[in-house]
Amino acid sequence: MGVLEEVDSPEPDAGNGEANKVGRPGRMLRLNRAPVRFLAIQLGVTETSLAPLPLGVSGEDHWTLHVPTPKSASAWQKLLEKAATKLKHKQFWGVLVSVPGIVDENNGRVLFSPNLH
Repeated sequence: MGVLEEVDSPEPDAGNGEANKVGRPGRMLRLNRAPVRFLAIQLGVTETSLAPLPLGVSGEDHWTLHVPTPKSASAWQKLLEKAATKLKHKQFWGVLVSVPGIVDENNGRVLFSPNLH
């Protein structure tokens, strides 16, 4: 599934300047940073940002699209549908949404968000 990727790592040092060669050589792995797997959506007061993301992300934000945050949830949904057509990637494992406020995670509902006015 491409969840992990192997990365180059320095040879381990045994503490005396020689590499420790006992056993099988270790391999450094990390979450794959290449294929896009998720769509991230950040709901801001004045702006909503969207970004296709891989499993492994860097420490910096790279938002692909920025659209104004509308006054209602229904208008926001329509705006997201329109913005999604501009994204190059169409297949995602999931959507990650950052919504400040009170969220009912069990029922998948935003109970109150100051950013949705």
